[in-house]
Amino acid sequence: TELSIWDLISGKGFDRLPAYKTSIDEQLLRNLENTKKILVKEGLDNTYAQNLIGRLLFSRFLLDRNVKVESKYFEDKTSFLTLIKNKKLLYEYFEYLKVTFNGDLFPVGKDEFSQVTGRHLEYLFELFSGSDINGSGNTIQESLFDIYDFNIIPIEMISEVYERFIGKVEQKKRSAYYTPSFLVDYILEKTVKPHLNSNDTCKVFDASCGSGIFLVESLRAIIEKNLNNNRTIEKDKLKKLLVDNIFGVDVDPDAVNLTVFSLCLTLLDYVDSKDITKFRFPTLLDNNLFIADYFDTSHSFNQKIKNIDFILGNPPWGSDKESVNPHIKYFTDNNIPVSDKQIAQTFIVRSKDFSIKTTECALVLPSKPVLYNHNAKKFREYFLINFALKEILELSPVRHRIFSKADAPTAIAFFKYSHRVNTENNDVLHTSIKPNIFLERLKLIAIEKNDIKQVKQGFFIKFDYLWKILLYGNVLDFYLIKRLKEEYDSLNDVIQKNNLNFAQGFQVGGGDQNDGTHLLGKFFLDTKKKLLKKFYIDVSSCKKWNKKILHRPRTKDVYNPPYVLLKKGFSRQNFLLVSAYTENEFVFTDSVTAIRGTEKNILKSIAGCLNSFFSSYHLLLQGSSAGVERELGHNEEDRFTIPIVLNQEIADKVDKIQSLYKEKNNRIMHAETLESQIADEEKVLNETILDSFRLTTPEKSLIDYAITITIPQINNQEAPIANASEKQLEKYAKIFADHFGKRWNKEPTFFEIDIYYNEYIAGMNFKVVKQKPHQIINIKQENAGDLLKLIKIGEEKITDVFFKQRDIRGFNKTSFYIVKPNQYKNWHEAMAYSDLSEFVDAMLKAETSTGNK
Repeated sequence: TELSIWDLISGKGFDRLPAYKTSIDEQLLRNLENTKKILVKEGLDNTYAQNLIGRLLFSRFLLDRNVKVESKYFEDKTSFLTLIKNKKLLYEYFEYLKVTFNGDLFPVGKDEFSQVTGRHLEYLFELFSGSDINGSGNTIQESLFDIYDFNIIPIEMISEVYERFIGKVEQKKRSAYYTPSFLVDYILEKTVKPHLNSNDTCKVFDASCGSGIFLVESLRAIIEKNLNNNRTIEKDKLKKLLVDNIFGVDVDPDAVNLTVFSLCLTLLDYVDSKDITKFRFPTLLDNNLFIADYFDTSHSFNQKIKNIDFILGNPPWGSDKESVNPHIKYFTDNNIPVSDKQIAQTFIVRSKDFSIKTTECALVLPSKPVLYNHNAKKFREYFLINFALKEILELSPVRHRIFSKADAPTAIAFFKYSHRVNTENNDVLHTSIKPNIFLERLKLIAIEKNDIKQVKQGFFIKFDYLWKILLYGNVLDFYLIKRLKEEYDSLNDVIQKNNLNFAQGFQVGGGDQNDGTHLLGKFFLDTKKKLLKKFYIDVSSCKKWNKKILHRPRTKDVYNPPYVLLKKGFSRQNFLLVSAYTENEFVFTDSVTAIRGTEKNILKSIAGCLNSFFSSYHLLLQGSSAGVERELGHNEEDRFTIPIVLNQEIADKVDKIQSLYKEKNNRIMHAETLESQIADEEKVLNETILDSFRLTTPEKSLIDYAITITIPQINNQEAPIANASEKQLEKYAKIFADHFGKRWNKEPTFFEIDIYYNEYIAGMNFKVVKQKPHQIINIKQENAGDLLKLIKIGEEKITDVFFKQRDIRGFNKTSFYIVKPNQYKNWHEAMAYSDLSEFVDAMLKAETSTGNK
């Protein structure tokens, strides 16, 4: 399929391309995984099974590289398969491997020989014959290995093998997930590779090395820098580059063994096949690679790993389930305010123990517990005071598209230990990737202009809530949220100042049993049946509660109206909360929070604010889960920090809407008119709430952008990337016309805007002219030739997967211009205010610069 220049600029033509498919042979990986499971099921130790397969994979690599081993072992694929079935000769061959290569390559366990049976070897024979191995051990002959080239074993395949070998249960227990190679490439492009532009080597340390992908790719980059002109390298120098520069720790022996395997294979990539059997691997275990707990400060690796240039890796995620271990002892002894025993948080801080002044760190981290959880505020403050944060790459908005299995919210942090130097003036580059067609179709990650912000570190220290704003918003959103926090009470403030009470409903099971007879016979508000809706409770469908015993029944006053009943969670479609004001008595589970009081209008105002698009906006930019993880529980920090405005007008609107809902649900026929009336009234309520907060037109556009662009984009809806209409383009242009018209729309100069657009791209040329135009805004559809005169394709490659897609903007002598893909999200009024601010700033700087000359 040929792509036009417009396709390249906008990415639009990529919808004609098939979706990206993974390149790794899934069937081969599944066979390796299933074989290992069967070997263990048949009585072989887990580590022995993994090492046995690893040795045979390495042997198959030697075979495909035409490496000559002693002929009594094997000479071709047929004799290799024969060797597998001959247990005595096979283990003699393994000893030959150990002596020949002098390394730690999958060591033979002391009981391994006695454990391995003929049945085990039969399964391995089937695997390496190319049979398809299923979980039950049945086989179907297919020549997989003949079509797979083991001449080069990709490191990402070894990583996948490791993930499959440890299994889902153990993987979750260890919180160990392999790192996709494109993330490793991105990290190396920002760390190791720039360093090697001016240095021959660098020392790299991965404290949770897993399958070794960070260490392998770092080693490869170092070797490439040291190759001779004919792309060769002396064997001793090759080994020295590994021994002097690559270090790793992992608590899992299998992971360390696999890292040894990966590093040794990497060395052999630079050794001629005829010389491989003469090559001796260095001893890596306990010199470079250590089977140890990273938080064990007494282990020998603490003395051996020194003067590190880069600390890279993907530390374990999740909370520590134990009460006493080296991890907990470390953060307790060092007074580190780690929240919820989060291992990744402590990993970040532990990096200081291996940092000299020039050491740089880059870690793949879980976004939510590090950046957004409210109870991690003290940790973030500690981190920002003690470490200089260079860059955050936030991948949470696209996690489902880039992680095939583990899709937890993810970020990459680039930082260094400050060594007690003040960090407040440090510049932080914050990039938040959003979904687009490049990612969907080509697995390319396009960083768009609006994804990037640069912020002083002191702002993050002073305004902890800035983290979530930058995930989906910009600096204008920050100033709006900041103003709202300073000028208006939160829901929590309103509750305290007006003597309101709030509580969740009862819990049925979960522990001790208690008397709940005081709830018998009352109407049960069953949220599973969706009886609690926005502004309405389906009373007619409520049944009476009949269970006497409950885990936590709550006191009777929890259920006494009037109250606002607030449902757990929010709508995934529009991030709206669900609440209703009622004066009827109900009983309910802990999926409902009741906010009780005697002032009815206060409660109605609360319900109106909670059910509004304003709350959706606030949840998007302040909720720890919204847009990060879909789930949202009874998080007081998320919902009880929403600003609330109390007035009679809002209360009256809520009364009107609730009565309309009641009337609609009481009607059997002809409810369409009422639905339209309800929609109109809710629109008026939303406007009333925004006006009550005294929002300006630019501030209202920010909320509209969140509702019509950002949230639909999170939900994979097409509207944000659909073409901007002429009307929308004119709205964008009018914001510029209103601003600059005050300066230029009078003699001797006038302001005029030409709009060019086609299906793919849109651009505007803002001109200062000497003759008064017939109209200020002119549409010039399909005039692509004029547009092309203004532009160059705005793209900068970072890696094979990451690239920056820039807006095209600039200044001529009497005009300035902007060109962007023709997508609604790029030409919304909120974008106009943001772009206008940047143009004005650039003009002021230019005028200041001219004035100083």
